[in-house]
Amino acid sequence: GYYLYITIQEGSGNQGHLYIVPISEVIAGFITSSVYTTFGNVFVPYGLALTTNYTWLVGTNGYVIKLNKNSHTYTSEVSTSLFTNRWNAISALDDTNVLVVGQNGLLMRKVNNSAFTLKSIIYNGGALTVELTSVLMKSKTEWLVGTITGELYATINSGNTWFLVADYNTCIADMYQASKNVIYLV
Repeated sequence: GYYLYITIQEGSGNQGHLYIVPISEVIAGFITSSVYTTFGNVFVPYGLALTTNYTWLVGTNGYVIKLNKNSHTYTSEVSTSLFTNRWNAISALDDTNVLVVGQNGLLMRKVNNSAFTLKSIIYNGGALTVELTSVLMKSKTEWLVGTITGELYATINSGNTWFLVADYNTCIADMYQASKNVIYLV
């Protein structure tokens, strides 16, 4: 069946929770079989991506969580050396190709089921340090990244070179690809 994924930040902002609820129960007006997961004081979800077998979550303290859709068990997918960063957004092409963006201009990629690795966005001879707020993985080589200050950057060669698409002077909070030629920016 289909599920509704609800992420919640509780209390003083340092506790994260995830509820997975069957849509059929939401429509029927009663919920009897929801799954509840708490991440305690270590993780508050900021972004979510769905693939065939996994729900990917990113958030505080550098965590990238891979949740198995069938068993509802999760694992952390990130090296402990990266635990000081907040990841703001995630985009997944499939179960094995994932992009994550966050604070300090950081982008992390997982390609062909490899481990996540950091990738700098080099533009005009320097690495971006602005907060990255949104990401879209159109293909293994074509990526879009939005910033808190409104710049939209793109690469067509897996991040080896980047170019500025536009500057909207306002935060690009999210991106959605509606078709091959239509992408919505929020």
